[in-house]
Amino acid sequence: MQPGRGLPDDLHPWADRWRAAEDAVYPLAVTDSDAYQQAVQLVGLLRTYFDAEALEVSDLPEVAGRAGAVLRSVAAREGMSTVGLDADDIVGCAAAARLRTLLVEGEDGTEDVVIESARAAGLRWAVLEEPDLNLAGMGVPQRWVEVHVDSRARLMRGIAMQPDTGEAVFTIEVLAPGDSRASLRLELDSRQEWLEEAEQMRQAFDQLGAGK
Repeated sequence: MQPGRGLPDDLHPWADRWRAAEDAVYPLAVTDSDAYQQAVQLVGLLRTYFDAEALEVSDLPEVAGRAGAVLRSVAAREGMSTVGLDADDIVGCAAAARLRTLLVEGEDGTEDVVIESARAAGLRWAVLEEPDLNLAGMGVPQRWVEVHVDSRARLMRGIAMQPDTGEAVFTIEVLAPGDSRASLRLELDSRQEWLEEAEQMRQAFDQLGAGK
């Protein structure tokens, strides 16, 4: 894929769906380590399939449509179970990873490149940081950093465990463009509320951008 090439209009709902899949799977690292490790292994197996089959962003929906059957096949081959996991979420995580790779393929991956690649693709948010799948696990803090393409405001989400209780703490921080300190910080104990609050903040920034 050549840099600057836009994301097809019909792919935007898919991109949103795949981001939601990541939001559903990766917090399991804190809340259910066994399920998380299983999910990470399955995502890794599927990423090999996506890397081979999706050579352009326009390939992704069709490749994702076949990925459920591939997931069942590779899980059986590796002697792994998908019980308790949402197969669509596993597929979505692998698709999201491949989409990000395609958007910056051939570039140096610097922050400006990532943001401008997202802009060229018609995305409203660019992912600057996300958990390392090889390091994440029970008790390991996780962080996601997204930047609003138009305003350059940052949305930072985190998950950590309270050392005294072992319970998960979900955080959200908003940083104004150019600021190193958060103008807003939330601490939540509900993963669902955490996801909903983050989505509301994204929508608020999107509406501000649309009003320009």
